[in-house]
Amino acid sequence: MSERLDRGVVLVADHLDPYERVELAVLASVRPPLRRLQLRPRLERFLGVLMSRRRVIVLTNQRLLILRAGEAATADDWFDVQLDRRRVRADVVREHGGALFTVKLMTSVRTQTAAFKRKEDAIVLARALGAPD
Repeated sequence: MSERLDRGVVLVADHLDPYERVELAVLASVRPPLRRLQLRPRLERFLGVLMSRRRVIVLTNQRLLILRAGEAATADDWFDVQLDRRRVRADVVREHGGALFTVKLMTSVRTQTAAFKRKEDAIVLARALGAPD
């Protein structure tokens, strides 16, 4: 797990703007909120287990970046989502079962749900994005 995070941080560090720095990196699965016909998120919440593929999320002092999965990243195309950090807010951490933790991320575009295997990762990201205690 830490290898993926380390590779993600190194990749982001190569593309930082002047005076931008990495604050944290976590592994999570990010998706839109539950829709009526989505089976996998419903099963995950019911079972309390994360079955989706996790990707590296890096929070800098200016941006929230969701990196491309696996080796699909190239020098010019290395992230899937890039959001202005000032326009992203997090809700409280919710626990589903014993091994699934979710945080709603409200963005300027739409609400997303980040799902984590580790509660500590969910809490750290939520606090960094201004979640209420």
